[in-house]
Amino acid sequence: MLGVDDLRAQKRNPNQLSVSVSLSDPTQNAPQTQLNCLTEDISATGLKLIMSSKIAVGTKLHVEVCERRSLEQSFRFEAEVRWCREIKLVEKDAIPQYNIGIKLHKMMENTYDNWLEFINAISH
Repeated sequence: MLGVDDLRAQKRNPNQLSVSVSLSDPTQNAPQTQLNCLTEDISATGLKLIMSSKIAVGTKLHVEVCERRSLEQSFRFEAEVRWCREIKLVEKDAIPQYNIGIKLHKMMENTYDNWLEFINAISH
């Protein structure tokens, strides 16, 4: 049986990268909510995040991806939550963790060619 992890067409690269996620509700005049998390894997068009917050499928996000060892290069995208599922933890009192599948849409900062080079470089 295929799982959610098997559906992405691009090669997945298991890497932990720092990610900043901004949530905002356009119907409210509230400031954006900023969440920091890590990637579990990345591809040319998506991210699998590890977060302590659950985010609803279909939520529109602004995502910034940074390489942890050198914060010199970052990439900003408009994105959307495609799926969210709780990670089963062994410890009873542990803070819930979630895997969040993110579809990258529009690049807001940097170039797509640089993104592809970046993914290729960190996967080796």
